[in-house]
Amino acid sequence: MHTAKEKVKNMASAAKEKTAVSKAHVEEKAEKATARGKGERQLAEEHRKIKEAGAKMELHGAKAEHKAEKLNAKHNPLHHTTGTHNPITGTHGNHTTTTTTGVHNPLTGTHGHHGHHV
Repeated sequence: MHTAKEKVKNMASAAKEKTAVSKAHVEEKAEKATARGKGERQLAEEHRKIKEAGAKMELHGAKAEHKAEKLNAKHNPLHHTTGTHNPITGTHGNHTTTTTTGVHNPLTGTHGHHGHHV
């Protein structure tokens, strides 16, 4: 189930990246059309490359986040998140509800209590 969710999220991120790359190409053509010299055309090409690299970096970051969400759900099945969780910084977007009763969680180093909000 988590693998399917990860794949869907990755496909959505890839589509977003392709849209950003296409937009960069269109903007490059517009810049080149209004360019007055070779230097301005080269500058337009560099702008496109920067935008493409940013889109690819965003895609890889999103994929890493999706993988972390999958691993977090796999390794911590009793920990239900109602927001977003960043496993690298340990921060939560909204809040987290722990549904365990007195079980030690080795990943977070905490003891769960029914209905406890972290």
